[in-house]
Parts: sequence; structure tokens; C-alpha cells
Amino acid sequence: VDEQMEVIYETDKDPFELEPFRNKQLKVHSDQPMNAEVPEQLLTQHYLTPSPIFFKRHHHPVPYLSEDQVKNYKLEIDLSEYGKENMRVSLEDLKAMPKVE
Repeated sequence: VDEQMEVIYETDKDPFELEPFRNKQLKVHSDQPMNAEVPEQLLTQHYLTPSPIFFKRHHHPVPYLSEDQVKNYKLEIDLSEYGKENMRVSLEDLKAMPKVE
């Protein structure tokens, strides 16, 4: 990843230009790379911190992925510690799983 980032930084293109929208309520410590936290007064308003105000911490720009890259991506989960074979799931597989709080 670090080698890829060096190549990006050496080009004329700003590696942070495609960063996603950030909630304006976040307490930002740095923009590039993003480092932000939930303000104290918002922490106690909900039992679970809402996703838009959950803390953000990046060491590199957020990667920009095409729709095809997202659609075709598979996360591989190593289940060997449980005596099972590795599992590969797509974003759609993850979205179809039951939500648990």
C-alpha cells in the first residue's frame, strides 16, 4: 500500500480529491488524512453511535472504486482456526445477512 501511495503522491492529481462527504458534526483533527471524532455532547444521545458520526481515522486517502470493482470484490475470511474452509463473500452477501445489534 505504501508503494502505491508514493506513486499517487508523485502524480499531479490530488489523492484526496475524491474523499467522501464527512458529517459536519465531527470534531476534525486533520483533513488529510482524515482524523475526526464524535463530539462529547453527541456520545450520550444514542445508545449506539450513528454511522455518520462514528469516528473516522485514515492513514491514506479513501480509495475510489468503480461500480464494477465494488460489485466484483470478494472478502476472504480465514476460518481455519475453527476447522472450516475459508469463506468468500461479496458486498451483496454481507448486505443480505441479518442485522444484529
